[in-house]
Amino acid sequence: MAVEWRAYVKIRTLHGNPATDILADLRNVYGHQAPSPATVRRWAAAFKSGKDTVYDRPHPGRPRSASGDNNVTLVQQLVEADARLSVREIQEATGIPSATVHRILRDQLHMRQICARWVPHILTTEQKRQRVQLAQKFLKEYKDCDPRRLSEIVTGDETYVHYYEPPTKQKNRVWLTKGGKRPTIARRERTIGKVLYAIFFDPTGIVAKVVVPKGRSVTGQYYANTVLPAVLGHYQRRRPKTGFRGIKLHHDNAPAHTSKVVASFLESNKVAVIPHPPYSPDLAPCDFWLFPYLKSHLAGKRYTCRSSLGSAVSQCLRGIPKHEYRRAFQQWIRRLQLCVDPKGEYFEGQQ
Repeated sequence: MAVEWRAYVKIRTLHGNPATDILADLRNVYGHQAPSPATVRRWAAAFKSGKDTVYDRPHPGRPRSASGDNNVTLVQQLVEADARLSVREIQEATGIPSATVHRILRDQLHMRQICARWVPHILTTEQKRQRVQLAQKFLKEYKDCDPRRLSEIVTGDETYVHYYEPPTKQKNRVWLTKGGKRPTIARRERTIGKVLYAIFFDPTGIVAKVVVPKGRSVTGQYYANTVLPAVLGHYQRRRPKTGFRGIKLHHDNAPAHTSKVVASFLESNKVAVIPHPPYSPDLAPCDFWLFPYLKSHLAGKRYTCRSSLGSAVSQCLRGIPKHEYRRAFQQWIRRLQLCVDPKGEYFEGQQ
């Protein structure tokens, strides 16, 4: 459009028309989009003084060598040596302007800066191999997610439930008008009370919930004498003829679960155990589903005693629909497959 305007100004100027008349004609056609009076006068003066082109002169601008091949290679080498370098640190090391460093990283190296993933443990090669091996063994038997086969499994673990669980960051999100005051919320105090629960469930729902007495921890002796009998008692009441026969127990590798007294108890009751790979909370249904669900339900509510907290925990567990328990087992199968694909690496948060 600017070229057309300049051409019109040039022709009218060479015919001796004043700049005011030229501007009036342009405004009649283009309205408020027409060039300003100062611009028209400048163009007319330039054409009167001998300018013969309606195009702008070329502008050299910033030398393109700033993001040339040499600098791209230099930035790439620095980032490959230390991926945590900031743009400012790269600028200081190379002398390349920060805007150019941004452009090289984004447009030429196609990189973006993201936060590192938190993982439960730095897995060794042997631990990864165990994760894959045990996942493949489980998948071979239960990959089709047959409800009758999955109903053979009961899984459980222990967790602390606090009298006050802070709301998650997602639940703390609020809508604010411009200039509105951002709300604040306190973190959970270290001295706040907590209760230790041992909870087991199968695809039909909760099997056992054991409240550990105050001041006690779950040792092998307590696990064998109190927790596991509660699990077996559920099946003896539900299946008087068969009891625990045909049921397989899944729990993690906590010292209490793998102690000799527990192994002896399980052997004497002919309980089959599904092996669990070390450092694998991502493959334990309690860790990746039930306990986060429970604590999310209790988040933001404050309880003053064990009985009120216990009532809230029981109400939450009873309120979970049966299909959610089945879905948790199906999700377990999918997670085991996700574990196999990256050869035992943690898969959560992977791109």
